[in-house]
Amino acid sequence: MNHDYVAQTHCMACKADYQSRYYQQHKERIRIRKKRTDAEWYPNNKWRFRGYRVKRRALMLQKVAEFHGDPVPRCRIDLTSASPVSDLPCRGILTIDHMNGGGRKDVHGASLTYAIARGDRKLDDIRLLCQVHQLWNQIRTTYE
Repeated sequence: MNHDYVAQTHCMACKADYQSRYYQQHKERIRIRKKRTDAEWYPNNKWRFRGYRVKRRALMLQKVAEFHGDPVPRCRIDLTSASPVSDLPCRGILTIDHMNGGGRKDVHGASLTYAIARGDRKLDDIRLLCQVHQLWNQIRTTYE
């Protein structure tokens, strides 16, 4: 089925075929328009992206906390056995810690936060640590 136009009554395959052909025929015009729109729109709307990041990070922290049985996100240094710094008070923002190491092999930054928030990333080897305990953990794993 190859239709010259697409109405709402056509099937999804026909609509996808039309959209693909349209993009191929008007590719350069679409790219120029998108580039111009992005360049004009983004500087005036940076605050929107910050809001999305803050909400996504809060959702990610909540999911990790709930996985470990906490109603609210908190530092989980107690998941490490015999930690010499567990008596130190928590300081700084909460960070993601990969308990088994290998954090550099995992996706980074916003994509990790997005994967956790969407539920695409398993949480069994992730915990939340404050900056003090995260620093101690990095030093310990570096020199062991």
